[in-house]
Amino acid sequence: MGVPAVATTVPGASMIVQDNETGFMTPPQDVAALTEALVKLLDMSDERLAQMGQTARNRAVNLFSSEVRTEKRLKVYEKAIRHRKGLS
Repeated sequence: MGVPAVATTVPGASMIVQDNETGFMTPPQDVAALTEALVKLLDMSDERLAQMGQTARNRAVNLFSSEVRTEKRLKVYEKAIRHRKGLS
């Protein structure tokens, strides 16, 4: 089971948290916006909370699982080898 997240709009965070889909994004240092996002989560129906959490989990697995990271790393190595051999 996944859980939705609340994050600030700093570089890289939007890659992980998609606003209103996998959690909520708030401006940095905006206490009112952070409070509002947390209240939204607390007021959310169990069904919507579970749906948002599952979407967050699926995104994390699809982007950051060890299998996905290994596959991406292998592609980089293969490209470097082809480039080195002049097969780009």
